[in-house]
Amino acid sequence: MYSPEEGRVCAAAFPPAGDGEDACVLTGPQGWSVATGVLIGPELPQVSLAGLDGHFGVISFQPESDTALVGTDPMGMQSVFIAQRASRAYVSTSALAVAKHLQLKADAHRLLSFLRAGYHFGEATHWQGLRRLNPGATIEFGREATREALYWRPERDTRVDSLGLDEAVDHALDVMLTTVTAYFSSQACTWADLSGGYDSRLLSLALDRAGVRFKSCTRGDLHNAEVRIARRIAELEGWEWTLFSYPENWHDEVRPLFETSLAWSDGHRSVLHVAQRFWKHARTAVTCPSLVGGGAGELLRNFFWQQEFHQAGRSNQVNFANLIDMRLLHPMRTTVFPVDPTPAVRADFEHRLRQWIEPYSSELNTTQLDVIYAYKSTGTYGIEGSAERRFHFRHWPFLYQPIVVAALSTNFRHRRGHRLIRHMMQRLDPMAASILTSPWGGPAEPIRISNAYRFLPYYYDVGKRATAKALEKASRGAVTRQRTGNERRRLLRAAFLQWGDATLDGGLDPATMRTASLLDVGMVRELIERGRREDSADLEILDRLITLELALQVADSAVES
Repeated sequence: MYSPEEGRVCAAAFPPAGDGEDACVLTGPQGWSVATGVLIGPELPQVSLAGLDGHFGVISFQPESDTALVGTDPMGMQSVFIAQRASRAYVSTSALAVAKHLQLKADAHRLLSFLRAGYHFGEATHWQGLRRLNPGATIEFGREATREALYWRPERDTRVDSLGLDEAVDHALDVMLTTVTAYFSSQACTWADLSGGYDSRLLSLALDRAGVRFKSCTRGDLHNAEVRIARRIAELEGWEWTLFSYPENWHDEVRPLFETSLAWSDGHRSVLHVAQRFWKHARTAVTCPSLVGGGAGELLRNFFWQQEFHQAGRSNQVNFANLIDMRLLHPMRTTVFPVDPTPAVRADFEHRLRQWIEPYSSELNTTQLDVIYAYKSTGTYGIEGSAERRFHFRHWPFLYQPIVVAALSTNFRHRRGHRLIRHMMQRLDPMAASILTSPWGGPAEPIRISNAYRFLPYYYDVGKRATAKALEKASRGAVTRQRTGNERRRLLRAAFLQWGDATLDGGLDPATMRTASLLDVGMVRELIERGRREDSADLEILDRLITLELALQVADSAVES
């Protein structure tokens, strides 16, 4: 908390990660600084954050100017929340702590947005008067004024954009290897998530080429195609690999993590989703404090602008209707709401995203969509990574500055159809690149006449996904995502419902919920009964609802409809 009238920083609370201290305090004649998370740079400055990288939050105090500076990392992967009341500012990595301390009221619009989308991004939170700092943002509090600024935004290097494919691959690989060497070579050990897809495979190959000490790990069962592919790659490369298989009583092992998941994610991601991740992290953290993941590797491909179809790279106009309907808001049955919130959520998303990419308005739509994807990631990888500090120093290398800039600078034509990433893997290890991928299908190597037949599953999958997205857009929620029933998931959701029933003051009674004024109580009651009996994709809103109710209960927040 900072009060310019009182003239001093009264308190700064950044909770440690689990049993380890990941917050550091530097003091001196020029003042002091506190940082949390993963901070990469030569020193912890008190005036500017330029030159730093990582996933971090910072508070610094300068006695000479009597100012306090609050900032977050360039990509906003560490949650830093701020609320201002009268002449005081309250800053924390915990939204729940600030909301409870200040007795903040819930924001009905944001609650509906979370229930509809399953996440927030950028500055949005569940509470009125509380916001999450944007990526690369600083706020300086002084006696005379409060100044806000963005100290970093990704900028394309036009010289890279003009490179041919071979040179672009050389550049991307050079940046990746230089970055992972600089950022990870001093690590005593690190875990690296390995799946059957592209991104974690490329990242692991880069770590190996850079000489970084790491251990591979995968969550799942051996009958799963992704798990078998991950094991095959690890065996080929000679990497130490650990499979964290689901036990028969998986729901019993995950259940004790529900409360911790709520506290560390602030209720901004489904507790059920976070707890499943925590289950593995609790095991990997026993032997190594660092975890590297392949999140946001999509920036190296055309993932987030496929919905532009033939207009991708041919215009500087973003098709926001396609973006929101096909990427940001999955179809769902909205009968749990008296009035469908989708139009209002769509309008809010478009308004905020247009504001964020306004400085890029002259760039191609592919670049603007890459910037939007990184911003949207604050609500997914940012929230999850911040929560996972409970167990690990979490790294998302594809969201470190040099790699982000290299990705955005690479000509969009080279990134279509996984072209760039395929050639990067081919350069690192042709054998590893030749192994099939899952769930996409086809190998991770470049397509040639001699191997074209191996890509039939890939193009079949692309067509199937495109058809599904087109149906989603046309249906506007009338068609929901299908998922094959899974007994393990059913038992896990049943355990979650049971825990929610025991933890909520009024139990799982929709009529007593804090969000009751936003819901169709009868439809929610039916949904709860379904959740006890079966597993279905359209039950995910139930996970969000219970998460939201628990967060509001912890903060003791009322809802103004």
